[in-house]
Amino acid sequence: MSAFRTAMLGLVAVAAMSTPALTQQSPYPPPRSYDGVTLYYPQTGRMVADHLSDQDMQTAMQHAQPVKGPVMIVLSGGQAYLVQDMAQPMHDGSPMVKYFENRMSGNR
Repeated sequence: MSAFRTAMLGLVAVAAMSTPALTQQSPYPPPRSYDGVTLYYPQTGRMVADHLSDQDMQTAMQHAQPVKGPVMIVLSGGQAYLVQDMAQPMHDGSPMVKYFENRMSGNR
């Protein structure tokens, strides 16, 4: 997995863990800006987050790709997995995004 993809997975994972889901029904508006980065190292489970200078952000953004969401990052067995199609049905027939949104502790 490329360093960029690993960093993006980490960024999305931390965002998913630290904020409620940003859905159409959410009372929280989507963020307008973010000046930080999160690195996730799947081999160790280590996560590092910090703010970036304008110059560092400009450099990072030259290699960045937008994430269309919602997406889910699954961390399991030292690996990170990206679930991009959250509309897939779960065992109860509800869309995956709604199923997990209702069960995530940050949304209670």
